[in-house]
Amino acid sequence: MAIITNDYRLASGLNNTAGLTLFTSLTDANSVAFIEPYAVPFYTRGLKRVKSNGVAFRSGYKVVQWQIGAMTVAQWTTLTGTYEGNVTVRTTTGTASFANYNAVLTLPDPNELEYGFISESWFNGGAYLNVKLNFAIIGTA
Repeated sequence: MAIITNDYRLASGLNNTAGLTLFTSLTDANSVAFIEPYAVPFYTRGLKRVKSNGVAFRSGYKVVQWQIGAMTVAQWTTLTGTYEGNVTVRTTTGTASFANYNAVLTLPDPNELEYGFISESWFNGGAYLNVKLNFAIIGTA
């Protein structure tokens, strides 16, 4: 049986495969490491449109969504300040296989996020819960 290993990586800028860093190795200003995202089933092939003859088709960019169970405010600040916008990402796109892509990362605003308190081995305090990072895939890297 194959073992699925997580290889979610992120780098600022396009075509920056040399800068791809394991997501769980990234830290915020307080040296708190990010927890593992989950992305396999969270993939769309673009917006579904319907032609006048009733046939459905896809348009726009493919989007991969990373879901993260909890993120500190400092981690959100790190992502918005360093990575939001053009990035190189190593991720899955609907399967368990990883590949490198150029993408545009969009993060939710704080008023769109659920806030709560967590007590875990990696962090104890207020955090955003169930954060969704959206990567619009614009090409391969």
